[in-house]
Amino acid sequence: MVCLYKWNTAEEDFGMNPVSNGTNLNFWYTTEENGEAAIENATYVANVTVAIEEEIGPESGPEPEQNLTELYNDSVSLIQGNTMFMPENSTQSYRVNNFTDFGVLAVTGLEFNASLMQNMTGNMTQSMAGNMTGNQTGNMTGNMTNMSFILQSIEGIKNNNTTGEKWFVYINGEPAEENFGINPVSSGDNLSFWYTTEEGGEAAIENATYVANVTVDELIARANIIPAAQNQTNLTTFVNAVQTANLTQTLNGTTPYTVCIPNNEAFDKLPAETRSQLMNNTTLLREVLSYHVLSGRFTREQLASTSNVTNIQGNVLQVNTIGNNIKIQNVNITQIIIVNNGVICIIDEVLVPPGSGIPAGNQTDGNQTGGWYFFSIPFEANNTSVDYLLSDVNYTFLIYYNASTRLFEDVSDIEPLKAYWINVPNGTEFNASEQFSSVEKKQIIAPPSLQVYPGWNALGSPVNETVPAEAAFIILNNSSLNSSYVKIVGPWVPGNNTTGYYQYVGYNSLNGTIGENQLGADEFEVEPYEGYWVFIRQENLYG
Repeated sequence: MVCLYKWNTAEEDFGMNPVSNGTNLNFWYTTEENGEAAIENATYVANVTVAIEEEIGPESGPEPEQNLTELYNDSVSLIQGNTMFMPENSTQSYRVNNFTDFGVLAVTGLEFNASLMQNMTGNMTQSMAGNMTGNQTGNMTGNMTNMSFILQSIEGIKNNNTTGEKWFVYINGEPAEENFGINPVSSGDNLSFWYTTEEGGEAAIENATYVANVTVDELIARANIIPAAQNQTNLTTFVNAVQTANLTQTLNGTTPYTVCIPNNEAFDKLPAETRSQLMNNTTLLREVLSYHVLSGRFTREQLASTSNVTNIQGNVLQVNTIGNNIKIQNVNITQIIIVNNGVICIIDEVLVPPGSGIPAGNQTDGNQTGGWYFFSIPFEANNTSVDYLLSDVNYTFLIYYNASTRLFEDVSDIEPLKAYWINVPNGTEFNASEQFSSVEKKQIIAPPSLQVYPGWNALGSPVNETVPAEAAFIILNNSSLNSSYVKIVGPWVPGNNTTGYYQYVGYNSLNGTIGENQLGADEFEVEPYEGYWVFIRQENLYG
């Protein structure tokens, strides 16, 4: 067979010839004469005209005709402290934490304007507009407690009530969770300030006319660990606990440490009796706090490239990285600060040493959360309803991560190819292979398939046997490199309560053992009934 391209013989071998919009391709089945197709003798032909549709939406980025103006595109480092900001209609200036989205915009030197929203009583609010430049200071100070800002303009480009255009703040590609000025940032974060209209409560990025893109290099504190922590208003409980346990001098010494510091909300999650037990037992408190101290200095890049670290007690703690999120012992690291004698990693739960007798996990008084399991089923059941398949299981939560919406959803049916999270009470275990071993399977007419989307997808094995990842996900590796999968993480190894860890990280297109728990796709084994995170480059069909 000879492929003709635009009525000329294709220049390269099949699969290597680029095409563009409007290209006509003819695949002739015929004999050869003088190195070309004898078209007059052809018995079969396939005629194809290429029509390329341009992607539309936030994932594809702004289109050229938008006339998008980039006001800023660079990286910054933030130094711990406060920026003074005086609202235009106020007689008082306010201290704003530099380690926030406000601080990021301030350090760029772009002139911007914000409205101060201050909670009053009930549902009443007070709004005051003020101007801000990268180096403005004020003489009076005020607290940011219960206050936040609304970004009004950058470089004189103001929110427009007539056209509906306004400024939006996005962090790592997602809308900022809080109002401008109180969103914490960490090293490695990417912030985008979009000027555009609103659709469905979010920025219509495809309509944006201005953007400022900023990457955070490092958060730097000139002080040692404890003085740097004292400058963070949400770390006061830990600082007080360190003083009670007589660990201040240790953490302020010359030996480099990386300290995982639970924020105040993390301590509040512990039952009241547990907090009281800790603060009244210096030996136990010292043990718990020391469990949070790692030997050595670990930057974001170093944490993201390792699977475990060792604390000063000799305990090995698991580290897992998915996208921009880093977890230690399945607890989120929300912020990383470089200090003189080490690193501070702010976390959102208290790490509890095994055997300490203290209940672990995300807890409130009288409401202990049990263990999480990440599972799938490698077949389609005759009856897929949760009420039927889990009728004899005592569980608290059952959720599924929808990659198209990037949200966790409640589950009514358990389907093949999808991976689900189930939470069971303390003292209870969940074994998916045992749970579904006797379930009646549906007679297969056509193999099931699942649409997968760019980013992380929660997937299960397509077959009821253990196979290498390169075989399990082979359908995702089609001829286009851009639509292949990149990384696999799993299986999840449950621990007591909410602790646990992912056992392996696998890499597509790599072979063999790469690191301690990092494997090529030929060695990464995908097991039936387990759940896996798979990072996909482009929308595809999995089956």
